[in-house]
Amino acid sequence: MKKHFLILSSSILVFSFFLAPVSAQVTKSLESRDNNQLTEQSKQTRCERVTTRLQTVNSRYEQAKEKYSVRYRAIYNRINTLIDQLTEDEFDTTALQQDVDELNLLIGDFQDTVNNITESTNSLKQSACDGDRDAFNVSKTNLESLVKDLKNTSQEIRELVTIQIKSDLESLKN
Repeated sequence: MKKHFLILSSSILVFSFFLAPVSAQVTKSLESRDNNQLTEQSKQTRCERVTTRLQTVNSRYEQAKEKYSVRYRAIYNRINTLIDQLTEDEFDTTALQQDVDELNLLIGDFQDTVNNITESTNSLKQSACDGDRDAFNVSKTNLESLVKDLKNTSQEIRELVTIQIKSDLESLKN
């Protein structure tokens, strides 16, 4: 009986000696497969979150583009109408005309910048979904720069209208 027990236990040890590396390898491959699935799931989740956020950003900037483009064009048209009336009344409107030309350029810059923001958010979405961190960071930096440019352009338009054009109109009044 002791011999059978000894033979059985030694055979179990021999088999476990050979099977242990195989079972460890199988366990590691299952763990790596689980990690890959988790990584893929996390990438997909991140992609969906970023896409949702950026769609919201895109819609906000498109709404702002429509809203402010209408306002800026209305200001531009009113000033052009005023220039025409002042010219008929034989006032010198060259300074005012230069300001209106600059306003037209700034309105174009505003619209172009919003379009570039839309393109940049699409690029950012693609980088987030591809999982390329470097491209994502570059796109994010580019987007931040464009947002700053948009704010600066809006500020320039505001200053042009409230300071420069207003002072030109005041000088014509006197």
